[in-house]
Amino acid sequence: VNYGLLVQIDLFFLIFFLVEIVLKSFASDMIYITQDKFSLFDAIIVLASFILNVIGEDIKGLGVLRLIRVVVIVVRKITGNK
Repeated sequence: VNYGLLVQIDLFFLIFFLVEIVLKSFASDMIYITQDKFSLFDAIIVLASFILNVIGEDIKGLGVLRLIRVVVIVVRKITGNK
C-alpha cells in the first residue's frame, strides 16, 4: 500500500472540506457555524484534522470523529434534514 498517496488524498479532502466550511461561513455571515451545532462540530473536526495533518501528528480517535461526520452528512442527505 502506498501510504504517501493516501496521505495526499487525505490532505486533498481536508483542504476541500476546509474551503467548503470557510465559503459557507462567509456566505451566511457566520450563521452556518453559529446556528447549527453539527456545523460547528464539523468545522472543529475538519480544522483539527487539517492542523494535525500538516504538523504530522496522528491521533487515532480523530479518525472516528471524521467517520461520524461523514455518517451524519449521509443521514442528513437521505432524510432531508438540514
